[in-house]
Amino acid sequence: GYSVFVGNIGRRVRSDDIRDPFKKFGRILDVDLKNGFGFVEFEDKRDAADAVKELNGIRIQGDRIKVEMSKV
Repeated sequence: GYSVFVGNIGRRVRSDDIRDPFKKFGRILDVDLKNGFGFVEFEDKRDAADAVKELNGIRIQGDRIKVEMSKV
């Protein structure tokens, strides 16, 4: 899969809150939330790239998230 880094995630945000805006871009294999950041893994590279382009800077529960291609 192709991993997308999601940063600046608020404490109350659940994986479903993250999955919802991302799922319209393509098939998600996994959502892995850590403390204040996480990763969304897409099946397709173009879907991941589209999500990065569209979702960087959107607000989730009041916090403006950072979205970029994962360096892993």
